[in-house]
Formats: sequence, structure tokens, C-alpha cells
Amino acid sequence: MLNEKNNKVLFCGLTHVGQVFSIGWAEKIGKCAVYDFDQKKIDKFEKKIVTTEEPDLKKYLVKNKKKIKFIKSSQSIKDYKNIFLTLDTPLNLNGKPNVSYIFQTLIRLKKYLRKNANLIITSQVYCGFCDDLKKKFFKDRKDINFIYMAETLVMGNAFERFINPERIILGADKKVNFLKKFKKFRCKIFFYNLKQAELVKMAINLYLYNSVSYANLMDNYCRQFGFKFSEINDSIRSDKRIGFHSYISPSLGISGGHLERDVHTVLKTFKDKQSKNIFLKLEKMNNLRINLLINKFKSLFDKKKYKKIIWVGPSYKLNSFSIINSPYLKFKNYLKKKKLKLFTFDSFFDLKKEKIQFAIKKINKKNFKDSLIIFNYLNKKDEDNLILLQKNKLCDVLNINFNEKKRNYLSY
Repeated sequence: MLNEKNNKVLFCGLTHVGQVFSIGWAEKIGKCAVYDFDQKKIDKFEKKIVTTEEPDLKKYLVKNKKKIKFIKSSQSIKDYKNIFLTLDTPLNLNGKPNVSYIFQTLIRLKKYLRKNANLIITSQVYCGFCDDLKKKFFKDRKDINFIYMAETLVMGNAFERFINPERIILGADKKVNFLKKFKKFRCKIFFYNLKQAELVKMAINLYLYNSVSYANLMDNYCRQFGFKFSEINDSIRSDKRIGFHSYISPSLGISGGHLERDVHTVLKTFKDKQSKNIFLKLEKMNNLRINLLINKFKSLFDKKKYKKIIWVGPSYKLNSFSIINSPYLKFKNYLKKKKLKLFTFDSFFDLKKEKIQFAIKKINKKNFKDSLIIFNYLNKKDEDNLILLQKNKLCDVLNINFNEKKRNYLSY
């Protein structure tokens, strides 16, 4: 049995990962503490303000607040044997990662770590990150036990994925008793060394990237014969070797930043040029997919001069506001070069809070008349209003969501 005194858990970093992990740990395992070097983040969290868009997360923070201790002083970090570093890896708008922020935070954290502390890193990093960390910055702290936990959350369903994981992937170069705690999750646990665990996370994302790339490649090929891949991919999913959960829906490229992050890492670190070129070609092919939308837009805009161009649903997916590398962002940049404005509407997110220009608050005749609507997603009520406007010929709707086949929208 683990010594309760040495079993105290602290989550350091109240980003998306930190908020989900700490609330999920309190819900599934028990007491924990949270800390961030930014005092404002701790204050907000203590006031039950969740700053990440995840369904039901605030509800579970309220439910488990008594199980979570809010640490205000960095000196208190020394009271904790087990420290989870829960920082999102920063990305630019093209999905390129910047791990220097992770290094800097760990260097800052180092002086507060107690002797023989367990440091569990959850950030998405390159293979060899933990070894570099030990060699470059922790030479004088060989007592620290480094652990890598591959974060396998899915944006928009992260909390559920944390408390009921398919599997847990852990890496350590020596035996650490604390890792027995993860048995409470009652799922398959894979134990590896540090480098193997780091690479597993990358391997999962690269597989998903290649799956979406395959769908986009096949869609390009299908269009040569006058149809779309989305019209036949259900039969391909029915093959048990592929499966109904496979990522084979075509899209206007790959967006969100999470898959692209590891592609950028591979392009930077892969020494084999031929293998590297495969990813370069896939990246180029995916980036060109936006031209499907641009070409359709040109053909529509040449026939009819719309008063407004409105994008509904700018995020790359439901329940998660991220426009990193998104079709919305690429199309917006295209229109900017043409000196045209792109108006935006979203059923789920406060666009002013997300600093989106030309935000529209409501779907109605006044806002949408004589407009071209680019449809990605909406809630049912808003879409019913949009369908009514379309039926009354007050606007045209161009569907970019390959999974929405039933509605009578324009497509490309």
C-alpha cells in the first residue's frame, strides 16, 4: 500500500490539460492540489471559472471543489511528492510547436521540487525531450524521478476521456511506486521507458494524420470520376481491418494543431530524407485542399455579388474553439487579399471573447439577407433558422462539412 504522506498530488499548469486532469483526478481518484505561476489563473479556478471549452467541466469542478486545494505560493510545491506538469504545448496559427516554454517552466519549477519528487510530464513533446531535460537542466538533481504520461485527450470530449480512458501510457526509466495509483482507472496500462512513451503519443497522432490524408487523397482521386469519397467511405469503414471509428472523412486539409504539431516535429527531426519527403508531400497535398472551397466560391461570386460572406462554425470541430490551421483561417486570409470581409457566426462560442472580427450575433433576415453562407456546423435551432432563410431564397448556403449529407445545401 502506498504511503499516504508521500502520495500527495499537485497539478502544475492550469491550461486545458491542467484543468481537465485536476478535475478528472478529483472525480475519479480523490484529493489533489493545483498551482500555476500565473496567480490570476489560480484565482479564476478557485472561483469555479473554467477557461477551457469542454462540456460539463465546470459542473464537475463545482462538484469536486472540496477535493481540490488551490495553492497560492510556489514555496508550497515542496509539500508535494508527485507533481504533474500539465501545460499545453504552445502552437502558432500554422500548428508549429514551441517546447521552449515547457523547458522554461520546468527550470523555474526545479528549485521548488522536494528531494526524490516524482515529476510527471504530460505535455506533447518530441522523442528525447525528457533525456534532454535531465542532461541540460537537471544534472544536479539526479534524485528526481522523471515520468512521461502520454496525454490522449480528445478536444470536446476530454473530461470523459480522462475519467474513462481506453488505456494509459506511462514512461519511466526506473520503478516508481506512485504509478500503481493509475490502476484505479481500471483500464489497460502500458509501461515503457521515457523515449518509448514520448514516441507512442507521436505515433498515435501521425497515424490519425495519415488516415485523414488518405481520405483527402482518395477524395482528390474520386473527383476525377465525378463523385466524392464521402459518398463511398461508409463501405470502406465496414471492413473490420479499418473500422467504423477510423479517421477517413475527407476535409479541407488538416486543422486544430494537434496532429500537425507532430508532423512539424517529424519534419524537424527525421534524418531519413526519403521518409521525411513522404510527410512533406502529404502536408502540401492537405494544404492545397482549401482550393476546392476557393474555386467554388469564385464560380458563385462571379454569377452573383453577395452583400456579405458569412462563415458559420469557424472552429475546426464542435465543442472546441480552435482555429489553428483551420479552413476558416485560410479562407479568411484569401478574402483579405481580395479586400473582402468575412463575417462570422457561431452557435456555441462568444466570438468577441475569442477576438474574432466581424462577428454576427444572430441568424435572421436582417443579418443574412443576400449573403453567401459557408456552413460548417450549427446547433439545431440556428440551423432551422438558416434552412428557412434558404428556402425563402434570402441567402445561399455552401456546405463544407463532408459529414452532413442530408441537407439541401450547395456543395463543392
